[in-house]
Amino acid sequence: MRAGVIAALAMMLCGPAPVSAQTAGTDALVTRERDAVHLTDALRANDPKLTDTFDGAADSLRAGHELVILFDGRSVTALRMNPKTEKKTLLDELGLRPEEQSAWAQRLGLSAARAPRNHFELMQRLAGAGAKVFVNRNAVKLYGLSDEEIHPIATPISARQVGKLLDETGLCYTYGH
Repeated sequence: MRAGVIAALAMMLCGPAPVSAQTAGTDALVTRERDAVHLTDALRANDPKLTDTFDGAADSLRAGHELVILFDGRSVTALRMNPKTEKKTLLDELGLRPEEQSAWAQRLGLSAARAPRNHFELMQRLAGAGAKVFVNRNAVKLYGLSDEEIHPIATPISARQVGKLLDETGLCYTYGH
């Protein structure tokens, strides 16, 4: 039990590097794989590619992998908070059909009442299940936005950090047109 607590603390404090942990009766090295969702283009409503991308994300979480979701390129505009609509984002406007809501509730082990109704709520549920959400700060600036306009669900990171994050990823689900 103590080794598990130490491994969990090391993961939280040290990030994605492999963590060694002693398990009962074995000296096995325990490594948590990192998978990523790399959103590189503007997000489209009812896009099967977007659905497939997030299906992969759910599979990674279910497999116990660390999951990072990276908004990059034109996708950063989906995180822009609109002051005219109570600071909602484009993700709020990208609704999920009722059958998708039911499927996500089942996949994430949620009641029907807690099923995500749109892509923003889906992002919240994935983050609640352990995914880390980042946004490329350079792409934000390239699209004329400021960090303050980006929803705080995503942590802004530099281009250098984006490169490092992707280099340390074993499997990457990329969304683009």
